[in-house]
Amino acid sequence: MRTSDLYQESYSALTSNKIRTGLTMLGIVIGIGSVIAMVSIGQGAQGSIQSSIQSIGSDLVMVTPGFQRAVGSAVSAGREAPKP
Repeated sequence: MRTSDLYQESYSALTSNKIRTGLTMLGIVIGIGSVIAMVSIGQGAQGSIQSSIQSIGSDLVMVTPGFQRAVGSAVSAGREAPKP
């Protein structure tokens, strides 16, 4: 089968099933648009969080492994059993 035959067969299939072709194209456009929107939202959120952390300052944020002790609660991070 030649390339021109394939193009002719594809064109005739697309023109004979116009509703199916239109719905398929609509689905592709919506799918690509939603992926682009989600990636853009994720990158924007990442930039916003990074700028917030940078504005706080590096000497004010300290992250350490372990468990948190607060008034009225003891949360374990898996290093030892919680104390009553």
